[in-house]
Amino acid sequence: MGFITGKIRNKILFTLLVVALIPVLLLGSAILFSSKKALTQQASDQLEAIRQVKSQQLKTYFSNVQDQVVTFSENPMVQEATVGFRQALATLDAETELSEENIGDLREELKSIYGQNDVVEGKSVDELIGQLDDKAVYLQSYYYQNATDDEAAKTDNSSYGDHHKKYHSVIPEFANRFDYENVLLFDAKTGRLIYAVDKNVDFITSLTNGSSAKSSLGRIVQKTAEIKQDDAVTFGDFSTYTPSSTVAAFVASPVIVDGVTSAVAVLQLPIDAINTIMNDHTGLGETGENYVVGFDRRFRNDSRFVKTLGVDSTVLNSDVKVNTSATKAAFDGESGTQIIEGFQGTRVLSSWAPITVLAGNQASGIKPVTWAAVTEMQLSEVQSPLKTIGANAIWFGLGGGVIVLLLPFVVARSFLKQTNAITNMLQNIGMGDLDARAEVLSNDELGRVAEALNAMCDNTLSLIQSKDERDRIEEAVKQLKSEVAAIASGDLTVEAEVEDSLTGAIADSVNDMVAQLRGIVRNVQEATYHVSSSANEIHSRTQEVSIDSEAQSTQILDTSGAIESMANSVHSISANTSQSAAVAQTARDRAAKGATAVQDTIDGMTRIRDQVQDSSKRIKRLGETSQEVGEIVQLIGDIADRTSILALNASIQAAMAGEAGQGFAVVAEEVERLAEHSNDATKQIETLIKAIQNDTAEAISAMEASTKEVVEGSKLASICDRR
Repeated sequence: MGFITGKIRNKILFTLLVVALIPVLLLGSAILFSSKKALTQQASDQLEAIRQVKSQQLKTYFSNVQDQVVTFSENPMVQEATVGFRQALATLDAETELSEENIGDLREELKSIYGQNDVVEGKSVDELIGQLDDKAVYLQSYYYQNATDDEAAKTDNSSYGDHHKKYHSVIPEFANRFDYENVLLFDAKTGRLIYAVDKNVDFITSLTNGSSAKSSLGRIVQKTAEIKQDDAVTFGDFSTYTPSSTVAAFVASPVIVDGVTSAVAVLQLPIDAINTIMNDHTGLGETGENYVVGFDRRFRNDSRFVKTLGVDSTVLNSDVKVNTSATKAAFDGESGTQIIEGFQGTRVLSSWAPITVLAGNQASGIKPVTWAAVTEMQLSEVQSPLKTIGANAIWFGLGGGVIVLLLPFVVARSFLKQTNAITNMLQNIGMGDLDARAEVLSNDELGRVAEALNAMCDNTLSLIQSKDERDRIEEAVKQLKSEVAAIASGDLTVEAEVEDSLTGAIADSVNDMVAQLRGIVRNVQEATYHVSSSANEIHSRTQEVSIDSEAQSTQILDTSGAIESMANSVHSISANTSQSAAVAQTARDRAAKGATAVQDTIDGMTRIRDQVQDSSKRIKRLGETSQEVGEIVQLIGDIADRTSILALNASIQAAMAGEAGQGFAVVAEEVERLAEHSNDATKQIETLIKAIQNDTAEAISAMEASTKEVVEGSKLASICDRR
């Protein structure tokens, strides 16, 4: 601090440095803050839009699944098939007339079949076969896994074999068309699995009182069997399906025949369907992902980063739970987007919302099923552009710093030379060198100060005499005073010595006065002899001479006063140096110019904020357009559903009618018209996608404009430095 306050130069340099650095720091801080806020807001809008699209796709998928299982359960062919399978199982014992010996042989044969295939983990083959009754042993020996094709079915001459041959050519087509892992039919009364496209160890077993009664599939079969509402749907959330050792979810609907729940139709949902929807990472960069979480806080799809997490799959994996503030808020019925700590322990920008998988049915006692849909991206990637902005700000700062460090020295050098010249002159005058003058080195205010000081010194010096001159004047005054005193005493023979000094004029006047006195005296002497009145006149004239003498003395005193005022003029020299305060005023003026540059910088940042807000509005319009896409996708889903139903009915009726099935031309025409509607909807989707792309391009242009505003703000800071 002493270094700064020690010299005016250091004060000026420090002041210029501070004035120049303030707008640079303000500009850099404003750029970083505004950019960070804009990037976070843009990413939030983008994540929210993606999450809404994925949520809508999931809702559409599960809505279609529910419609398809209801359509399947209400199909007359399915209702006829459940009645036929139930009756065939009731008469199976009588038709086959199997002895204990034959059943024993079939059990041994079934052991061999089990041994060639994957069975339930943790249970022995003997334990599994020991739980089967005779009907299950008999039918599994024909239909379990490798024995499920039509050729194998021909070897079963029972009524069940006839029904299986009839319907097994149609139902698998339905499963394949809609990508279901399995289609199952259960007897509502006994809970027995009477038909399945893919047969496993639970085929022809009961899910009401068997080992699988407490499984997810067992619970929804039991629940659905109690429902008498034909459009009711129950949902079994994803869990490990023990018979096939896979992760699966199920939807079920009652098959009602003559007002009675005859069977339960179940569709097994593949995990791949959920993965296909959620593993689309478009717009999520390198670290973003979509995922859904159940109420148990476990994944319902495979994470994008399964390899990073060190697991084969994240679905229902207890080692990879998602117990974050986002999932907690979602299950509390809230949706939002904010920065949180992700399930991997890193800071992420997360957008979440609850998604209803199954709406539920209060009349049927079916509770709604809700998942948490989450779309997130690591915060480091969201804010990664700040590194570029920060690097640019650093380079601008370094460049400005160099200018800030050099410019004050250049500016200070230009006027400190003049101040040094003035200071040296004043120091020399203070030491007695009255001839000292300041060299005029500039045409600015300091130069004019130097000129004024020089002029003042010239004027003052003309009034100041040397010490010898003052002594000589004092001696002349003393001599003049003694001469005047002699004259005053009556010695009119005395004459004052006239010299080239201030007293010369006075001495000359005194001599004139003495000469006049002499004349007067002569006149008085001459008049004495004339009349007394002349004497009075002489007396009056004498008084006047006395008055003139007093006036002369007064003039001498005034001369001494003039000498004293000369000394006072010398002191006024130092007072005039106060004009140096103009230097400080100049510094304040430059600070005011710096403030103006800062205001210009703030205006530039205001324009950046306006551009960013405009970009945010365009991003929101992009989200609205995406919502419209979702609605059209819903329309396509409805049309596709109707097409699927009609296609299914046409195939079923054609299969049952044989050649007579050619008469269903009307159904085929309706399918064709629905396909045309689907094409029209697809074209609308393409149009909306183009609109989304245009809005995205506008958003990018707006962000580029924001970048240009940042450059303009930097130029303003440079202008401030030059000022």
